[in-house]
Amino acid sequence: MNHFLLAIASLLLAALMAMPAAAGPAQGQIPAEDDSGLPDDLMAGLRQRSQIYRRAILRFSAREELLEENLKPETGQLNSRHEAVYRYLLQVDTKDLKVSEYREILSRAGVPVRSSPAVLQSFMPPPYLWATLFAAENESLFRYQLLGPERRGVTDTLVIAFDGLLAFDQGHRPAEWSGRIWIDRDRLVPLHLEAAPARQDVTLEAEMDRYRKAFRLGGLRLRSRPTANELSVEFLVSRFGLSFPSQTIWKRQVLDPDGSRLTTRYIRHSFLDYRFINVRTDEIIGDVIEAEPGS
Repeated sequence: MNHFLLAIASLLLAALMAMPAAAGPAQGQIPAEDDSGLPDDLMAGLRQRSQIYRRAILRFSAREELLEENLKPETGQLNSRHEAVYRYLLQVDTKDLKVSEYREILSRAGVPVRSSPAVLQSFMPPPYLWATLFAAENESLFRYQLLGPERRGVTDTLVIAFDGLLAFDQGHRPAEWSGRIWIDRDRLVPLHLEAAPARQDVTLEAEMDRYRKAFRLGGLRLRSRPTANELSVEFLVSRFGLSFPSQTIWKRQVLDPDGSRLTTRYIRHSFLDYRFINVRTDEIIGDVIEAEPGS
């Protein structure tokens, strides 16, 4: 076992069950409606699945591959491109119980190249937290609505809309986002998610109205074009009957007066080579799901 896995084990012992506790309404939070918008039996099943994910949240590491591209807003041409590889895991700050991401920089061959962890500018929550979208502690932070069944590939899914009730700050908390999530109908695990900052459409409409009215000087507007954020998450890694994040894509786009959008920044995180540390399937999920062979 290398030094990195020893560090993981230490983190697990210190913070395995130190997950964020249920919180009351936060400052700036819109009061939630009493009705979750989901049938009681569906909500109960999703809540149970979220609890299972909470038990597993600190039990894995993965290889993360990052691709970042920046484009010129005037022409859409590529301005810069950056690629990197990390060994990735989640950890919990025992003081405020905040879940954060830990990244060890790797070479393309998978060899650690720096002893200190990498610090990335992030515009989204750790992707694994979306698997706990329906956890009991999150129910006061979201409104949910069942949109109906949908066939996705070979899988029958349920599409659920969610509306985060926290004001959008830096995008680090799931409740700052609104969107849709596709849930495997039989296993009640996430497969795909699409999201944007909560109430972004309303904000963009107001910003675009001010932009159109801005005084022109020398043929240039005095206001910058409004910007939008988009996020998608894929859960295509299957272990223990659960689904784990395989890819996230975040985009920043500028809007033109005609409503068209141009992507100016694109960041993709791909997660591969999952490793589960000191894991017994029954320890994570009890007798709910049978262990997969070789897990």
